Amino acid sequence: MSFYFDYSTMVGWEGTPTGIPRTVYYLAQELSGLVDDFKLVAINDNLGSFHLVEFTGEKATLKEKVDFQAGDIFFSAGANWAFACYNTEIRRLKEIGVKYAQLFYDIIPELFPYFYKDGIGFGDYIGNWVDQTVTLCDQSFSISECTKKDIVLRSNKLGVDMSGMQVIRLGDDFVASPSDNAEYCKRYTQGERFILCVGTLEIRKNQVALLHAYRILSQRHPSLLPKLVLVGRKGWIDSEVAFQVANDRDLNGLVDVITDASDIELSWLYSNCLFTLFPALYEGWGLPIAESLWHGKPCISSNSSSMVEIAPELTIFASPYSVENWADQIEALLFEPGKLAEQTEKVIREYVPTEWRDTAATIKDMILKSVQSE
Repeated sequence: MSFYFDYSTMVGWEGTPTGIPRTVYYLAQELSGLVDDFKLVAINDNLGSFHLVEFTGEKATLKEKVDFQAGDIFFSAGANWAFACYNTEIRRLKEIGVKYAQLFYDIIPELFPYFYKDGIGFGDYIGNWVDQTVTLCDQSFSISECTKKDIVLRSNKLGVDMSGMQVIRLGDDFVASPSDNAEYCKRYTQGERFILCVGTLEIRKNQVALLHAYRILSQRHPSLLPKLVLVGRKGWIDSEVAFQVANDRDLNGLVDVITDASDIELSWLYSNCLFTLFPALYEGWGLPIAESLWHGKPCISSNSSSMVEIAPELTIFASPYSVENWADQIEALLFEPGKLAEQTEKVIREYVPTEWRDTAATIKDMILKSVQSE
């Protein structure tokens, strides 16, 4: 029995892995040391088949076609909807006796198509992918109770019972360990005061709410605010965040937008910020919240979807639809005597991190237990 892990999402990826690619990257690293006869594979969309993955330096390349056997395990944590032939090939593998397990992140494009460039068309495409995939799974996982609920509700309409989906917690540790060494930061000096927000620059991540909140706070506390640092790749429909910052006299010089931070710089930013903000409208999980707490930094987060699951006793919440609410919560941490120090101490004392190795071990144990029980 071989254990095949799908690396398709990472093949051809450039730069620091974020979002789903980050999860695929870390799970591959950890599962390779935990599972016997572990093999990385990726789909060749042109040939309609899976191929073994080989590394030349850090570059992943496709090699020979995989000869799957009955009893093999195939596990995917990737963005499989990006490959036209994917489910057709999974269906063929199941016909020869391969066991298929899938990790689901969310169905946000189907629920909120207006968050995405291609709108309803993309939402329907993702919805159809989910409908096909749930009928193929021998075992399924989700990254939150929120995602499980969303998929169970949708699948019920098809007459497919997904209530047995297992929820796993993603890791929140970095390969690049947190460091206070200033040489790891390209842009800021040690001791410079700033607040951090990490997430792709797009409408769903809702950075524009923070710009509005900072406009309010700049009127309440002129010349007293620390910098607001927004870190993330440029995504679709981003409300022209960088343009707003560059052309708003109140925000220019007060807000920085960074689109090219490495993991080691991001870890430095987490370690040296005052606290973090995560104003997303809807999430399948909300990894920057967990990463913030792992670095010992308080986080003000939206009070919606999966974000309330991560560490509700340690997270400060605000409505993603209320700019005033965000301004008030930021103001309290900045200007109420002792509040930030108290919240920071509580996070450091009470947060129990999850390592990616723990996540990988949980998935491995659940998959092998399921196979062995048959």
